[in-house]
Amino acid sequence: MNIGIDLDEVVTDYLDALNGFLLKEHNIAKRREDYKTANWLDQIDPSAKKRKQIVMQWLESPKFDAIRIAKNAKETIESLAKNNIIYFFTSRHPSQDEATSWWIEKHINIPFDIVYTSSQFAKKDDQIKETKMELCVKHNIKLFITHQYSFAIECAQKKIPVILFDKPWSKGEQLDRISRVSGWPQVAEIQRDAARKASSKAAFMQTIEKGRVTHRK
Repeated sequence: MNIGIDLDEVVTDYLDALNGFLLKEHNIAKRREDYKTANWLDQIDPSAKKRKQIVMQWLESPKFDAIRIAKNAKETIESLAKNNIIYFFTSRHPSQDEATSWWIEKHINIPFDIVYTSSQFAKKDDQIKETKMELCVKHNIKLFITHQYSFAIECAQKKIPVILFDKPWSKGEQLDRISRVSGWPQVAEIQRDAARKASSKAAFMQTIEKGRVTHRK
C-alpha cells in the first residue's frame, strides 16, 4: 500500500526550529498556538517583502538543517515501511531536494520518495502544476497522514482514509475516514490494533476508515 505523509509538522518539529530562529535573528516571539492556519510562513510578518526576506534567511540558516524529528516518528514510520511504500509530501521548494533528502536519510532508515507540492515562495515558472490531490492520485496513495484539516476533508471526499494530527490549525468536526491523533504513538497504536485483529493491510485500513481513533487528552 502507498502511504502519503506530510513532512513538516508531522515527521518534523518544524515550528520549534522556526520559532527559535525568529526569536534569535529577528526578535519575533511566536508560539505554536499563534499559528491559525497551516501557512506558517505567511504569518511571520505583515509585510510581504520583509516576510520573503525572513523566509530566505530561514531556509539558509543552520537551524533549518537542525530541525528535529517528531517524537516516535522514526520507529513508527520504519514499522509502516516494512509492508508499505512511503511518500513524503512537502511544499518545500524542489531546489531544497538535496537538503530534504539528507534530513530524511539522517533520521529515518527506509526507502522513500519525496513528492513536492506547490510552494508559495517559488517563482511562477517553478511552481508545481498539479494539485496535492492530483499528486496523491498520481502516486496511488491509499492512506494519508497529515496536519491539514482542509486536505483531510478533501481526501475523505475521495475515499482516501486519513490520519490527522491534532494541531492548533487543524480543528474541525469529526468525519468518516478521518482519524484524529495527538502524535505518532497513536498511529503506532492503530497499527498494533490492526495487527492484533488480522495480519493484513485490510485490517489496518478498516481501523481508520470510519475515523474511530480520536485524540485522547
